[in-house]
Amino acid sequence: MKRILAVFLVILMLPLSGLAAPPTPEEFQAQNIVAWISWCSIESLYMKWQKPLDENLHLLWDIPFRLDLADTITAAKKNANVDLTVTQYTKPDGTKGIYHLAVKNSDAISLFGYGITHSYFGFLQDTQSVGLGANSSEGSTDLLYAYASLLIMPGKLDTKVEEVIDCVRTMYEGISGEYGSPTKYSFKQRDNEFLLFNDAGEVDYKTIEDVFEATNLHLGNTARLNIEWNNVKLRVELGYSCQIDIMFYSSY
Repeated sequence: MKRILAVFLVILMLPLSGLAAPPTPEEFQAQNIVAWISWCSIESLYMKWQKPLDENLHLLWDIPFRLDLADTITAAKKNANVDLTVTQYTKPDGTKGIYHLAVKNSDAISLFGYGITHSYFGFLQDTQSVGLGANSSEGSTDLLYAYASLLIMPGKLDTKVEEVIDCVRTMYEGISGEYGSPTKYSFKQRDNEFLLFNDAGEVDYKTIEDVFEATNLHLGNTARLNIEWNNVKLRVELGYSCQIDIMFYSSY
């Protein structure tokens, strides 16, 4: 009987010994940043150049769109004393992620009091129109600056809804102070849509908090809040964790 019990206990323990340890808070956050960078990298699949560029586009640090890599780096330094560099994000296992242009020392820069966890500057190939004869083409095959994204809240295991609301409020007020009232928004949890503003025309933070709290209590749900000021988007995604970023597009 003892032999049978011993074998039974060994069988019970085998699956447990093969299970991977849950990620640490640092590993979880790093995994979210890696996923965010990958998401940014495919943004170009949904973008195309708008010709001519709208003269009223909002610009991050007054960096004009359609600059090449070198001129984009130069403009960031000249206009805002921000150093951009081509980099790879180091994954928790020590491997390197995809190459991209980002702020060199993100942790040393804050936006409306919140640190920039990471950044991504995206480039698109210039559109080219060719004729049938020599020297009859317009445009080029160069990669030109098309969008930028700043990651404010990277997704942590222990993020509280109150922290998310405080960040949303700060970002909303800061961006609105720069660019005026939003031009567009969407607020959804799965198939449910919600209003962003109350009857007084003010942001309904109570509804946002209630939706986020309900999402936080039921893992597997995802709440998404997007607020746009023409070509600038504040994006909030709450699911297993929360990510908040701000994106500047060359079209809208």
